[in-house]
Amino acid sequence: MKLVVWWKVESGIDNMFKVDFNTNEFSKEEVLEARKFLNGMIKDSRYSAKHKKCLICGVEGDICDSHTVPRFCLKNIAWDGKINSFNSLLDTQLFDSDSGVKNAGIFRVICRKCDSKLFQDYENNDAYINKPNNKMLHQIALKTVLRDIYKHESELFLFDSMSDLSHKMYGTDILPFDVTKRAREVDVK
Repeated sequence: MKLVVWWKVESGIDNMFKVDFNTNEFSKEEVLEARKFLNGMIKDSRYSAKHKKCLICGVEGDICDSHTVPRFCLKNIAWDGKINSFNSLLDTQLFDSDSGVKNAGIFRVICRKCDSKLFQDYENNDAYINKPNNKMLHQIALKTVLRDIYKHESELFLFDSMSDLSHKMYGTDILPFDVTKRAREVDVK
C-alpha cells in the first residue's frame, strides 16, 4: 500500500520522529484510498477501545458516546453543524478537518446512567449563568481524565495495527522500540 510510503518517517533529535502527511504529489484516487485505509484503522482502534463495563459503576453494557464538552456548548460554537478539529491545522487531505457536533470529542468508557447522573451540573445549560463552582470543575476534570483514558487505549490499539502492518509489509517494526509495550507498562488501570 502506498500509504506507508507517504509516511516519510525521519529520524531526528533524540530519536524523535516526524511524519509527513503531504499529499500534493498524489492523485485524488490515491488520496481517497489512503483516507479510507487510515479512517478504517482509526475507526477500528476506537471500537476496540470501547469499554464493555462502565469505569464508574462497573455495570456491563449500555456504554454511551459521552461528550467531553457538553453538546449544547458545541452547538454554540459549531459552524453549519461542524466543529473544527486539530486535523485542520495539519493541512492534509488524509484527515477530515472538522467533525459533526454528534461526534466531536466523544469517548466510550462510561454508561448512560453514570454520564447523565454524575455530570448533571456540568451538563446543565442553566449552571453556566454563574461562575462554575468546585463541583462543576471536578466534573470537568473527571470528564477530561475519562476522555484521556479512552484516547490512550485507542492509540495503543492503533499502534498495534500499525506495527502489524509494518511487519507484514517490511518484516520489521516502524518504530525503533516497542511503544505499545512501554505504554502498557506505565498504564495505570
